[in-house]
Formats: sequence, structure tokens, C-alpha cells
Amino acid sequence: MKNSLIYIFGEIVAKAIPFLLIPYLTRSLSVDGFGVLSFYLSIIPFLALLLGLNQWQALARYYHRYGQRAINLIVVSGHIYTLLFSVLIAGGLYFFLGLEKQFYLILACAVLQNIFTMHMALLQMDRQSILYALLQIVTGLFSVVITLLVFEYSGKTPENRLLSMALSSLIVVLLSTALFFYRNNRKVFFL
Repeated sequence: MKNSLIYIFGEIVAKAIPFLLIPYLTRSLSVDGFGVLSFYLSIIPFLALLLGLNQWQALARYYHRYGQRAINLIVVSGHIYTLLFSVLIAGGLYFFLGLEKQFYLILACAVLQNIFTMHMALLQMDRQSILYALLQIVTGLFSVVITLLVFEYSGKTPENRLLSMALSSLIVVLLSTALFFYRNNRKVFFL
């Protein structure tokens, strides 16, 4: 029960922090700009689903069936699969359609979201509720702070919001990856 409350608290605070950014975004971006940003943000979950194919569920099944014997191999191979698949998608779309930078920012956000979801699933399986909640809150805080900094110094555009989301996600993914390997004394590649 205690862990469930910590998970819920972490999720609520993590979702509330960026939610409080909405008035700032609506004032900073025009009506058209906020609509474009909403469109971009609606693409990210679908792209993350396509890239990840719910790897965290396979990870959970492996973890509950076999334990932590080779869990780092599953995690690293999932990350490599996601990265390679995203490079193939980006290369193919660039070659055939010549897309602009917005798509690459959306793709980066989807890849990082997928990797972060796997790390959060591992924390839930290990029953590390406090670390889970802290990473969720740090994610929200980084997103807001980096958005404010990027908007202040680079301009207030939907693309800069995507850039700030990608940067904050990258920082949190690097942090969660380091915690994953440090916390479990695991090497990057399991041989």
C-alpha cells in the first residue's frame, strides 16, 4: 500500500508540473503555434508505440519469469533495437520525403520516452518506489526549466518546445541509465 501511494504521488506531481506550464505556453505561443505544438505532441505517443512495441511488457514478463539473471541484456538489446529502428525510420523518411527538423525532434522525444519507460518499468519491478517517484518529478522539473531557458534565449516556437522536451528527456534518460547500471552493479554489455 505504501509503495502504491508513492507511485501515485510521483505520477501526480510529475504530471502536474508540466500541466502548470500550459498557461505560459498559451501566452508565449500564438493560437496557431499552440495548435501546431499540440499536433506534434499527439504524434509522439504513437511513434513511441511503433518504435518500442511495448518492450517494457516483454521486460516485465522476463523479469517475473526468470528474475534478474540477464535483465541487462534485455534492456540493452531493447535500447539498441529502438535506436536502430528509429535511425531506419529517420533515414527512410529523409530519403523519400526530405522531412524538416520537427520530425526529428518528435522522433528523438519518442525514442527517449521509450527508453525512459523501460527504466521506469524496471524500477517498478524492483519495487524502488521512492527512486521511481524522484525520477518522475525530476523529469517534470527538467522539462519546465529547460523550456523556460530555451524560450528565453532561442525564441518562443513550437519547435523550441520540442527541443526542450528532447533535451530534458535526454538528461533524464542518461541519469536513469547511469542509475540502472550503478544500482545493480551491471556492466553495459552482458557477456
